[in-house]
Amino acid sequence: MKKNIFDKQAAHEVVKRIQKVQPSAKPRWGCMTEVEMFFHLNEALRRTMMTRQEPKRSTLKQKILKIYYIYIAPQFPKNVEAPKFVNMKKNSFQLQGFEQEQNKLIERVNEFQQSQKELAQSHPIFGRLTRKQWGIFTWMHLDHHLRQFNV
Repeated sequence: MKKNIFDKQAAHEVVKRIQKVQPSAKPRWGCMTEVEMFFHLNEALRRTMMTRQEPKRSTLKQKILKIYYIYIAPQFPKNVEAPKFVNMKKNSFQLQGFEQEQNKLIERVNEFQQSQKELAQSHPIFGRLTRKQWGIFTWMHLDHHLRQFNV
């Protein structure tokens, strides 16, 4: 059974791992710095929690990718380019310092975990996701980047 960020224990585990990331940690793959990784995850969570209109129907390709990555694949693949709105190399984001971004991510993970609102956003790759699917995806996304920084 895959972990879900809406599970208190899974969220607690992720927060402990976020706290273990060290300043100037080197990624095992990819080109983000640790501060960029925190910002990337913060922005992804922020956008997921935004109130938006009901998403469009998922395409067949999105449905297949969703089933594979949410339910079958043990982890996300490495070095996949992020969508432009969270791509650290294709945007000029105003990053704060290590501690500020790290603390913001911890706050956002806790806020996301405790949120009871329905998530009506459409994922750019997977299309429509249920609340449970958002919880699994979010845990996998956080886990992917924490493994990237060896925690």
